[in-house]
Amino acid sequence: MSPTAVEPEPAAPSPGERWRQLLPFLLAVIVAFALAALPPHEPGQVRWLALAALAFALTATTIMAVPWGRLGDGWPLLPVLAFCAGVAALRESAGGGATAGYAPLLMLPVVWQALYGRRHELNLTIVAVGATLAAPILLVGGPRYPLAQWRLVGLFGVTATVVGGVIFRLVTERARLLEEVRAQAGRDTLTGLPNRRSWDDELPRAVAVAAREGRPLSVALIDLDHFKAYNDQHGHGAGDALLEQAARSWSQALRQGDVLARWGGEEFALLLPGAGGAAAAQVIERLQRATPGGRTFSAGVTTERFQPNVPADPARIMESVDVALYAAKHRGRARIVTVQDLEGDVRAQQVTGPAVAATTRSSPTRSSPQPASGPSIRSAPERGLRLGGSGLTPSR
Repeated sequence: MSPTAVEPEPAAPSPGERWRQLLPFLLAVIVAFALAALPPHEPGQVRWLALAALAFALTATTIMAVPWGRLGDGWPLLPVLAFCAGVAALRESAGGGATAGYAPLLMLPVVWQALYGRRHELNLTIVAVGATLAAPILLVGGPRYPLAQWRLVGLFGVTATVVGGVIFRLVTERARLLEEVRAQAGRDTLTGLPNRRSWDDELPRAVAVAAREGRPLSVALIDLDHFKAYNDQHGHGAGDALLEQAARSWSQALRQGDVLARWGGEEFALLLPGAGGAAAAQVIERLQRATPGGRTFSAGVTTERFQPNVPADPARIMESVDVALYAAKHRGRARIVTVQDLEGDVRAQQVTGPAVAATTRSSPTRSSPQPASGPSIRSAPERGLRLGGSGLTPSR
């Protein structure tokens, strides 16, 4: 009986979960041993019962202790073979043949594989239990295993195939439906993008990967400018259509591995694994050019570089980009502001005072990045970049 789940690469069950899966099958085996105490008793019964107990104990131990997910195909059939050996020993303890009454136990590994195994393992298990019934007829024969028992073998094989196939199909269908429900729960119904719930699952994973691999991670919040006014002027249907078109156009402008999610309303969250400040600016510029209907957006961005063994807080990241987005809208919209820019403003005020810092931010003599060369969103004057029709242009 294989502990492998139906899905191609299932998560390994916990010991407690595996025990709960195994318990009903163990109870059936215990009942079988209890029935062995009833008459008639056969010579050598104790010896066969001891062998059966050893085989069943081996089955349970291997299911609980062996890391089957790390082994190749075929290995999960070892518990099935041990279980079949245990049933064969029980049959011998009761005199063998159809009168022993233990043949129905061979349905248990079929049910187990249908519930927790793969299709080919189920098929091989049906063959194994059929061979367990057929082998004594071929090798022993005589009055205990007459040729007439071939009917039992045939009917058992058909029954096992039908029962196992139906259970397997039901389990597979249930897994598919659950996966569809999970996918729908993680998708925004209007845009088809991942929703807030899905984002809250994805961001911590991306942070963990970036910290482990020592790669930068850029995160942005994007807000369509004046969307409420557009909605009021053109109607909610037109507003929904704009959100759909923006989501579709932006998704096509992303790199492989980037994640765009609907954060809520007209706000979208953007995850850029491996992107530093310049790479993030290039991606956001492509999104700006792809925005439908000549619309613009404001964005708050952060580029995080994580230190080894220093815990990262995804909630803090989202709070910081939310503040940067608010600053972008406060400064006139149609621009991006980075968290690093805001931190620079704070440092400037601490060193020079608010009046001097404000003069520095508005000075026209500061160097401005050229849009054609992929501007760095951290080097813009006014600590922000205005989103112009031809790309990202410095705000004045």
